[in-house]
Amino acid sequence: MTPTALPPIEPLSQEWLLLQQQDAKHEQQALTVRIVAVLLYLAGWGLGLDSLAAAVLTLLFWMQEAMIRAWQNRAGERLLRIESLLRGEGARSEGTASPAFQLHSEWMASRRGTMGLLREYAAHAARPTVAFFYIVLLALLAAPGG
Repeated sequence: MTPTALPPIEPLSQEWLLLQQQDAKHEQQALTVRIVAVLLYLAGWGLGLDSLAAAVLTLLFWMQEAMIRAWQNRAGERLLRIESLLRGEGARSEGTASPAFQLHSEWMASRRGTMGLLREYAAHAARPTVAFFYIVLLALLAAPGG
């Protein structure tokens, strides 16, 4: 008995799988940024690091996570677009080029310049799921003995 070959995965499905894996990696990266921020906070506290320097480092980690979340959001938007295409929604006619593998093209078409990119980062930094963690760290730094 010969094993039957699996049918090839169509390009949109391949892209969906890749972006889904990237989404999980972005979650891991964001968690790593938070863990490093806490470890540096604890090391700074133990070594008596100046509170202002620790606050600046915390803000830098906050912005780094915001940039990771912005990229994750772009990929998430593309995942939703792919899912609608896989359901048969949207333009997918035979005479047009494949709608697969268009993450950067779609993002560049909707990009609103440098200020738009900075606003996007700021919006992700302000999301409660991101901001709460860093606000707590900053509050600990501001507390007596922090």
